[in-house]
Amino acid sequence: MPDFIRIKNNIYWISALVLCCIYLIFKILNSADYTIDYPDTSTTYLPLAEFFLQDPLAALRSEKAITVAPGSYIYMALFGAEKGNILIANMILAIMSVFIIFDTVRRVFNKKSALLAAFFYAVSPTLTEVIVPALSEPPYVFFTLVWLWSLSLIYTYPDKRWPVVLSGVSLFLSIITRGIFFYWTIAALFICATMYFLAKRTDVKRFAVRVAFSHVITAVGLSAVVVHNDYFFNTPMIATGSGAALYFGNDVVTHGYEPQYVGLLHQEWMIIDGKRSHLAPENDARLKYAAFERVKDTPLKELTIFYFNKLGVNLFFSKEHLNDYILNKRTLRISLIILALYGCFILFHNPVVVMYFFITAYAVAVLIPVMYNQRYSIGNIDLLLVIMAGVGTAVLFSKSCKTIVFVFTLIFLLSAIGGLHMAYSHPLVPNTSNRHVKMALLADENSISFNGLEGNPFIDTVHTIDNEASITWNSFDDRKKGGVPILQIDIETLDSRCRKVYFKYTADGIAPRVESLRLDGFNSPGLLNFGTQPFDRLGHKNGSITVTFECPIATEMKFNSMALYLSQAGRYYRERLPEELKVIR
Repeated sequence: MPDFIRIKNNIYWISALVLCCIYLIFKILNSADYTIDYPDTSTTYLPLAEFFLQDPLAALRSEKAITVAPGSYIYMALFGAEKGNILIANMILAIMSVFIIFDTVRRVFNKKSALLAAFFYAVSPTLTEVIVPALSEPPYVFFTLVWLWSLSLIYTYPDKRWPVVLSGVSLFLSIITRGIFFYWTIAALFICATMYFLAKRTDVKRFAVRVAFSHVITAVGLSAVVVHNDYFFNTPMIATGSGAALYFGNDVVTHGYEPQYVGLLHQEWMIIDGKRSHLAPENDARLKYAAFERVKDTPLKELTIFYFNKLGVNLFFSKEHLNDYILNKRTLRISLIILALYGCFILFHNPVVVMYFFITAYAVAVLIPVMYNQRYSIGNIDLLLVIMAGVGTAVLFSKSCKTIVFVFTLIFLLSAIGGLHMAYSHPLVPNTSNRHVKMALLADENSISFNGLEGNPFIDTVHTIDNEASITWNSFDDRKKGGVPILQIDIETLDSRCRKVYFKYTADGIAPRVESLRLDGFNSPGLLNFGTQPFDRLGHKNGSITVTFECPIATEMKFNSMALYLSQAGRYYRERLPEELKVIR
């Protein structure tokens, strides 16, 4: 084909990609993530990057270096450890990613699916959270994308060696930037071996061997990092942090979520030595041991349900961060998952698609036992989903109208179920049913007052006489200490028309603070819990809490009790540490 015809044929695709990039730049520049100052950036990444610029060897051997994956701060050091430069570099990587995604998917299926995948990447409201900030995620996402691209190159160029090397190196860089795929290198060898022995086609067998060899390259690089960290820090890992991630990820009080999601505080201080960060090697080992003890103490049935819920929240997000019932991030994720699965199902004969499927499955699986944070879920799987969703969409529109209608009906129904879950599932609050949650103080009749009610709701069933009915606990300074207090109201009767509750904290020396909670899905009788971290853990003198229910006039209320509880699991597991971990060096 003459060059001018080839250029003419490609100009439309290039123009479309340029439009995607323009939109992506506009979106990034107007994103809050572009300007927000993350604590990890200023307290960890940038100081380590500056240290690395001053003395690379000393930085790599400093104890603080083991607390994060080395690639994260080395990447920032490349741009002078200046936040502005890093943000610009992240934007450049994001723009490059549009073209790499296009080329990746083009090789897997066709140009239409490639453009759709690039479009999904550019317009994704979730990926912006992980490709923009001065954190470890932007280079991690980019290196992961280069690795996925290289897998398609390995299949496209079966006689070339450089795609194999590129694959091994890019995966290595991804792992030393953010260690998500650390254990994947082992799983991949088993997958490649299985693919080799089950495949009948020669091209698939050759692909499996070459991919396996690329992972050997990755493993060699990782071994060097692990040996270095084991020698200097007695920690045979890429970085610490897995202890805290596992400990909080198996905390039934927080449902395995980031504690702030339910108004609590990270309570690693009950276990660690109190002198150094929870990321220090010894403290990381303590938390990891306590995490495994937590898992062993949990009955199998309860643990299965717990992990199943964790799987659901990692795939479909917590209602805590969703606003609209249907048009939200959960619906977007459902759409991407269905389209990606459809693309995988249709193209499962393609070994690259098979690898993408198992890579995505691994990325989801490793999220289940660790602490849930929406950003971690997005960083782990959204890139993989947009790639395969582009393929799935293109494949879908090449099928019959019946198939198209069926798939989009399925997406609509699942989105509706997601909306119903958001509307009718129990509010996200701390779980106080665990045996390590102890009562700190029970409110007595003399310390409680009420307003907007015809009588005392702790004695009789009463009706509201105002649209806002409130109860106030006037004194709790004499409570037991040793954790973040959880306010609990044992509710006997509460009208389902009460849609929202407000918590107001007043105390000496501070301005009043107010938090709210949607009552969607709350059914009486039941326990209404509230974590008090937003109220400085009730740490001020002469404090009082006013709980105000937003209800129609003449609705019924009846409360059994009001109390403060403390989650103290850390104290219990601290005592169960082996003697060598209890020693404070």
